[in-house]
This record gives sequence, structure tokens and C-alpha cells, in this order.
Amino acid sequence: MKNSLIIGIDGQIGSALSKIIDDNILATTIFPEFVSNNCKLLDLSKDISVWEAPSNISTAYICAAICSIKDCAENSEKAFTVNVKNTIKLAKKLVNSGAFVVFPSTNMVFDGAKPNYKETDKVCPVTEYGLQKVETEIELLKMGNCAIIRFSKIIGSNLPLIKKWIKDLKNNISIHPFSDMKMSPVSLNFAAKVMRKIGESKSSGIWHVSNNEEITYEEAARHIVKKLNLSENLIKPAKAKDKGITNIPDYSTLDTQKLNASFDLISPDAFAIIDSQFNL
Repeated sequence: MKNSLIIGIDGQIGSALSKIIDDNILATTIFPEFVSNNCKLLDLSKDISVWEAPSNISTAYICAAICSIKDCAENSEKAFTVNVKNTIKLAKKLVNSGAFVVFPSTNMVFDGAKPNYKETDKVCPVTEYGLQKVETEIELLKMGNCAIIRFSKIIGSNLPLIKKWIKDLKNNISIHPFSDMKMSPVSLNFAAKVMRKIGESKSSGIWHVSNNEEITYEEAARHIVKKLNLSENLIKPAKAKDKGITNIPDYSTLDTQKLNASFDLISPDAFAIIDSQFNL
């Protein structure tokens, strides 16, 4: 029986992966109450020099990270320790042990000035989060035996923003979705499926995962209102730039031709993803 290792099984991607991987699963968590024989404690914000990779790991999925743009900007030192310094150290330990490493990255390694960035396009991040992902990508590519998977917006059923929208709407409370911010949604289930496929096939290099279309947050909210048979008067659009959000990308899509051709994996359309994740 092959062993797969999920770093950060308590996160949304790690948890989703654990439900679809057929191998024997070993894992790490930052929560002591989740520790078991197959799940060990590992906190990437602390010293990991004494941590040793388990033996006989076929594929390791590094799902632990600080993914909040705001947190990375406001506490860049801690985020750098987790997202760059210790992630690189961890990846080296895993690669040196013979494991193939799968690392989820982001479309924010680009500035969003054009649609459908290719894997070969030069990176151009404009946020601290994007910069940190770029630094880690560079080092992982040097190691070899690693796959970097850049995702656009991953939508899962526990996404706090949309969960709150739905709760407020059902309680006749107005919501204020951004009309000037776009997303190219990928379902959490699809993201996990892609990671598993690339991990099992040990397909190294950079991979792009995105929807073929993009929608504004306002369009997503109006779709939800319609599906709930509620009044569109509950939608009070706002502008992200008026809320102090800077570096708003013009586009959010990535070119997925490589993924489509290699594995015949094509994301469902944007609104279908919202429907499926939130049972609309």
C-alpha cells in the first residue's frame, strides 16, 4: 500500500483531499486534539528543524499556508516564515526522502492585467501573498520532483463570505457584493481532484487551474438571490476600491490548455459551482 502525506489536513484543501485519496493517508495538523497515530503535530510558524519526513511517502501535498491577503500584508514576517521559509525547508526534507511534492499556489503570482496567463508567462505579483508564493515556487522548481498548481478562486461550501450572504439574504438583510472585483471560481472538489491526479501521476512542473469564465462578486450574489427566489432589492453593490482595497486585478483567469490536454479535466461553469457547493 502506498502512503500519501497531507500537510495541513485540517485546512479546506487538505480535508477535501483526504476524502478522495485511495492511498494510506498520513497527515499533519496544527491542532493537538487532532493528533493520532497517522496524524502528527506540525506548525509551520515554529521551528521545524527536528521534524523528519515519514518513510515510504509516495506523494506529499503541502496544504498548510497563510492564504489571507490581509494577513500576509499585515503580518508579513509570520506569513513569510510559514509560506516561504518553512515550506521550502519542509519540501526539501520531503524530496530528499524520495517523495513527490504537490504545492498549491495562486493566480496572484500575476498582476491580473490580462486574462488567461500561461504557465510560461513571467510572474508579476503585486501583493505580499503573491510575492511569497513566487519565492516558494522558485525554490521548489530548483528541487525537481515537485508540482506547482496555481489556482484561481477556490469555492468550497464553507466559504465564509458566501455563507454569510446566504444567511443574511434569508433573514431579509441586504448584502454589499463588490461590482468591481472578479473571480474565476473553481470548486473545492475539482481542486482536490486535480491535485490528486497530478500527485498520483507525479507530473512535475507548473500547472494552471481556473474556470474558463469569470464573474463579478455582484453577479454571483444576484445569481444566489435568484436561486433563493428572493428580491434583488437586497443586493446593494459596493466597490472594492471604495473600501480601501488596492491592487484589484482586471482579470482572474488562467490558461488551462495544458491541464485540459493532459488529463481532460475541465472545470464546470461558474454559476454551476456556486449551486453545487451551496445546494442552491
